[in-house]
Amino acid sequence: MSVLIKGGRIITAADDYVGDVYVEAERISLVGESLDVEADDVIDASGKYVLPGCIDPHTHLDMPFGGTVTIDDFTSGQTAAAFGGMKQSGIGREGAHEGLMEFLETQYISLNW
Repeated sequence: MSVLIKGGRIITAADDYVGDVYVEAERISLVGESLDVEADDVIDASGKYVLPGCIDPHTHLDMPFGGTVTIDDFTSGQTAAAFGGMKQSGIGREGAHEGLMEFLETQYISLNW
Protein backbone atom coordinates (compact mmCIF):
# COMPACT_ATOMS: atom_id res chain seq x y z
CA MET A 1 0.00 0.00 0.00
CA SER A 2 1.18 3.51 -0.76
CA VAL A 3 0.10 6.83 0.74
CA LEU A 4 0.74 10.36 -0.52
CA ILE A 5 0.38 13.10 2.10
CA LYS A 6 -0.04 16.34 0.13
CA GLY A 7 0.36 19.99 0.97
CA GLY A 8 1.23 19.78 4.66
CA ARG A 9 3.77 21.81 6.57
CA ILE A 10 6.76 19.45 6.53
CA ILE A 11 9.00 19.85 9.56
CA THR A 12 12.26 17.92 9.82
CA ALA A 13 15.46 18.45 11.77
CA ALA A 14 16.77 20.57 8.88
CA ASP A 15 13.74 21.98 7.03
CA ASP A 16 10.34 23.65 7.42
CA TYR A 17 8.29 24.02 4.22
CA VAL A 18 4.96 23.12 2.61
CA GLY A 19 5.30 19.86 0.72
CA ASP A 20 4.41 16.20 0.34
CA VAL A 21 5.44 12.88 1.86
CA TYR A 22 5.18 9.60 -0.08
CA VAL A 23 4.99 6.39 1.94
CA GLU A 24 5.42 3.04 0.20
CA ALA A 25 5.33 -0.38 1.89
CA GLU A 26 5.12 1.31 5.30
CA ARG A 27 8.33 3.32 4.74
CA ILE A 28 8.84 6.97 3.87
CA SER A 29 10.15 6.89 0.29
CA LEU A 30 10.08 10.55 -0.78
CA VAL A 31 9.77 13.93 0.87
CA GLY A 32 9.58 17.04 -1.29
CA GLU A 33 7.54 19.74 -2.93
CA SER A 34 4.76 18.91 -5.43
CA LEU A 35 5.57 15.19 -5.67
CA ASP A 36 4.14 13.70 -8.87
CA VAL A 37 3.58 10.05 -7.91
CA GLU A 38 0.63 7.65 -7.98
CA ALA A 39 -0.59 6.40 -4.58
CA ASP A 40 -3.26 4.03 -3.29
CA ASP A 41 -4.41 6.69 -0.84
CA VAL A 42 -4.00 10.48 -0.89
CA ILE A 43 -4.32 12.55 2.28
CA ASP A 44 -4.87 16.31 2.09
CA ALA A 45 -2.65 17.76 4.80
CA SER A 46 -3.30 21.42 3.98
CA GLY A 47 -2.99 23.51 7.11
CA LYS A 48 -1.54 20.63 9.15
CA TYR A 49 1.91 19.74 10.44
CA VAL A 50 3.59 16.63 9.01
CA LEU A 51 6.55 15.28 10.97
CA PRO A 52 8.08 12.49 8.86
CA GLY A 53 10.11 10.04 10.89
CA CYS A 54 9.65 11.99 14.11
CA ILE A 55 10.40 10.18 17.35
CA ASP A 56 9.76 11.86 20.69
CA PRO A 57 12.54 10.66 23.02
CA HIS A 58 11.57 13.00 25.86
CA THR A 59 8.51 11.73 27.71
CA HIS A 60 6.88 12.25 31.08
CA LEU A 61 4.98 9.09 31.97
CA ASP A 62 3.20 8.79 35.30
CA MET A 63 5.28 11.72 36.56
CA PRO A 64 4.38 13.72 39.68
CA PHE A 65 4.23 17.43 38.85
CA GLY A 66 2.80 20.41 40.74
CA GLY A 67 0.70 18.36 43.14
CA THR A 68 -0.75 16.11 40.43
CA VAL A 69 0.48 13.39 38.05
CA THR A 70 0.81 13.52 34.26
CA ILE A 71 -2.19 11.99 32.53
CA ASP A 72 -0.27 9.38 30.49
CA ASP A 73 0.97 6.32 32.31
CA PHE A 74 3.50 3.77 31.06
CA THR A 75 0.79 1.68 29.37
CA SER A 76 -0.82 4.51 27.39
CA GLY A 77 2.52 6.12 26.48
CA GLN A 78 4.10 2.91 25.24
CA THR A 79 0.91 1.92 23.39
CA ALA A 80 1.00 5.26 21.54
CA ALA A 81 4.66 4.68 20.63
CA ALA A 82 3.97 1.12 19.42
CA PHE A 83 1.35 2.44 17.01
CA GLY A 84 3.65 5.11 15.60
CA GLY A 85 2.21 8.03 17.54
CA MET A 86 4.09 10.67 19.42
CA LYS A 87 3.26 10.50 23.08
CA GLN A 88 2.19 13.88 24.42
CA SER A 89 1.62 14.39 28.13
CA GLY A 90 -1.15 16.53 29.51
CA ILE A 91 -1.14 17.47 33.16
CA GLY A 92 -3.68 15.31 35.04
CA ARG A 93 -6.76 17.48 34.81
CA GLU A 94 -10.31 16.71 33.75
CA GLY A 95 -10.65 16.61 29.95
CA ALA A 96 -6.93 17.09 29.23
CA HIS A 97 -6.73 14.03 26.99
CA GLU A 98 -9.86 14.92 25.03
CA GLY A 99 -8.65 18.46 24.34
CA LEU A 100 -5.23 17.22 23.30
CA MET A 101 -6.68 14.60 20.96
CA GLU A 102 -8.96 17.18 19.34
CA PHE A 103 -5.98 19.49 18.82
CA LEU A 104 -3.81 16.73 17.36
CA GLU A 105 -6.56 15.53 15.03
CA THR A 106 -6.98 19.01 13.58
CA GLN A 107 -3.31 20.05 13.47
CA TYR A 108 -1.22 16.92 12.81
CA ILE A 109 -1.18 14.03 10.37
CA SER A 110 -0.50 10.72 12.06
CA LEU A 111 -0.16 7.40 10.26
CA ASN A 112 -0.64 4.25 12.30
CA TRP A 113 0.15 0.88 10.80
